[in-house]
Amino acid sequence: MKKALIYSSFALLLSVSSAFSYIEEVQCVASELKAELKQLLKPEYKYDSSQITRVSYKKEASQSGIEVPLFMGEKYRFLFNIAGLPKDIDITIYDRKPTSKNKIALFSLKDVKEEGKHIYSFEPVKSKKMYIVYSIPATEEQNLSGCVAFLLGYKL
Repeated sequence: MKKALIYSSFALLLSVSSAFSYIEEVQCVASELKAELKQLLKPEYKYDSSQITRVSYKKEASQSGIEVPLFMGEKYRFLFNIAGLPKDIDITIYDRKPTSKNKIALFSLKDVKEEGKHIYSFEPVKSKKMYIVYSIPATEEQNLSGCVAFLLGYKL
């Protein structure tokens, strides 16, 4: 009975410790992506907010999105770091909800994507609510995932 209890405790401890080491590793990578973007705001922009989006690649194409409210009359800079992605995705910024028929794409990563580059920026002309859509392509690879960092800065 004692041996079974000891083996069970050991197995539980091993699984918990490996789960925590995985979480630490993912958080560390996400924080590095974000820190790299923060440096690109200086000196004229100040940090406003950020969002780390986990991307899971599946057999079917999918989308994920963020709604970004902006104050009228302010100047903003959107920064994206895609270094945490194992495969390319498309990032599109719309002026209206993605479901709207009258939406206009203000920025698309596929239009500016360069080989070897992993940081992209966009500075909107007008400050109003914007919608960021991550389009994730289909893949046959199993358990493929990563993250993309988005950072918003405003001009001083």
